[in-house]
Amino acid sequence: MGVNELLFDTRAAMTGLKTWCDYVLQAHYEATSIRRGRRNAPANSQRQVTVTPLSTVPIDEGWLPLITKTPQANRMLVVVTAAAVGPYTVRVLGEDATYTALGGDDEEAIRDGLRLAVDALGLAVTTADSGDDGFEILGDVAGQWLGVSVVVGALSVATVDDVLRIAESNPGKWTIRITVDDIRPAQGTSSATEASQLLLQYLAGARVPVVPGDASVYTDDYLSSVGLLYHDHTVLPVADYATGGTGRGGAKPTVFHERSPIDVVFRVTTGMAFDQPTIESFGAPSVTILDQ
Repeated sequence: MGVNELLFDTRAAMTGLKTWCDYVLQAHYEATSIRRGRRNAPANSQRQVTVTPLSTVPIDEGWLPLITKTPQANRMLVVVTAAAVGPYTVRVLGEDATYTALGGDDEEAIRDGLRLAVDALGLAVTTADSGDDGFEILGDVAGQWLGVSVVVGALSVATVDDVLRIAESNPGKWTIRITVDDIRPAQGTSSATEASQLLLQYLAGARVPVVPGDASVYTDDYLSSVGLLYHDHTVLPVADYATGGTGRGGAKPTVFHERSPIDVVFRVTTGMAFDQPTIESFGAPSVTILDQ
C-alpha cells in the first residue's frame, strides 16, 4: 500500500522557518547563526536568532476533518520468489502474460522474460524493474484497478499504490516565537530590534523579493513550501540582561545584551494522506447462503 504521509511536518516547518530567517538577515546584515533551544547567547557572539514553537504541535480549528479523495494510478509489484523450469504467468487487466523458464534461468532472467511478456500485451500499463527479482506494473489510467494476479509459477504480487488516495485535513494555527539576541550598543538603535522588525516586514510583504532584483526568492517560496502561511504577530517587550562576572575561570567582562522577541502566528493544515485499499486488493469475502 502507499506510504502514509503527514500533511504538515513540524520538523520540516521549523527548519524552513530558520532557513528563511537566516536568508533574510544575511541579505541585509552580516552572517547570522540560526539556532534553537539555547536561552542565552554566548558573551562573545553577535546577533543570534532563536526559533521556538509555543506549542508542541499546531492547534486545530476545525470540528470535523476535510476529506478529499483523489484517484491515482494503480501500481503493483511482481516478484519472482524461486527459479524453476516451466511457465510463469501473471494476469493483468484480464489478459495473461507468460514466460517459460529454461534450465539455467535464475530469478532475474525469469523476471526479465516475464516483464517483456507483459509489455508485449500492449496494455495501458508501464513496467519497470524493482530490485534484482521484481518488476512494477503501473497503470496509465488513474482509478483503474489492474487486477494483477499469479496464474502459475513461484511469484508474489503486492499492491504498492492503490487506486484511491485519501487526505483528511484540519485547518489550524501554530505560534512560533522568533527571538533576536544581540550585544547592546553603547548608543543608537539595537541591532536586535532592527532585525526583528525586518523579519516582520518581510512576513507582511510575502511577495516582496528578499533580495532586491531576485524575482525568484520570496518569503512565500520559503514558508509555504513547508506548510507555513503568515497570519498575525505580537511584538513582545525588548529585554535587557548581562553576562560575565566571576566564575571558576576567574573574572569575565560584563557584556550587556538585548533580546527582541516576536510571536508569529502561522496558518497550517494538519492531517494525513493515505491509500484506501480496494476490496480487490485483499480479495472479496466468500459468502455461502444456506437454505433454512
